[in-house]
Amino acid sequence: MNGAPLGWSPWPPTLNGEPRRMSAFTGCAFCELGTWVTYGDVAYCWFCAVKATEIVAQIREALTTQRHLRVVR
Repeated sequence: MNGAPLGWSPWPPTLNGEPRRMSAFTGCAFCELGTWVTYGDVAYCWFCAVKATEIVAQIREALTTQRHLRVVR
């Protein structure tokens, strides 16, 4: 065991509301690296899943800020 808690995974648990699922081995939709993981119908390698999660968070933050600015004006 590597010291990580049981059930812990370095993979994001969800991506844009879609839960992580195991699937048939396929290529990542973005970089074509082989992976067993999908979110919805899209396959992601670990690197692309982590980056996509960061990008989705940044977009949500920007949209929240934009809505807040409209209310303040």
